[in-house]
Amino acid sequence: REEQERLLQEQAAAAAAAETARQQEQLQEEWRQRDLADQRARQQLQEEEEREAARLREEEENARLEVAQQQQQHHLEQSLKAQRQQLAERQAQQAQKEHQQALLVEELSAAQYGGFTIPYHWEIDGCWCDDGSDETYGG
Repeated sequence: REEQERLLQEQAAAAAAAETARQQEQLQEEWRQRDLADQRARQQLQEEEEREAARLREEEENARLEVAQQQQQHHLEQSLKAQRQQLAERQAQQAQKEHQQALLVEELSAAQYGGFTIPYHWEIDGCWCDDGSDETYGG
């Protein structure tokens, strides 16, 4: 009977030890799972932070490019405006030069022929000379 009681106690002790070992193993597995979950969460958070940082860098670069493009466009517009103004000034100078040359030709023509040259667009005694020719009167 003592032997049987001793065996029952050993069995109970072995069962309790097995249960404790099982519970300990279960706790260790839960901790391992939590650690893995924490590690995955940290990794996901780090990846999200990296994506956000990359997005912000891209936005900053786009903003810099947009500002540079606007500055370049403004510079080109100013350059074009200056070129147009220079062209207008040169055209005005050329027109003035051509006008002076035409006046000089008229004066030379009048001096050469000793007469008075009347440009075709002058009105004389109500007569409009519009045939494109000059009428020259000796004098």
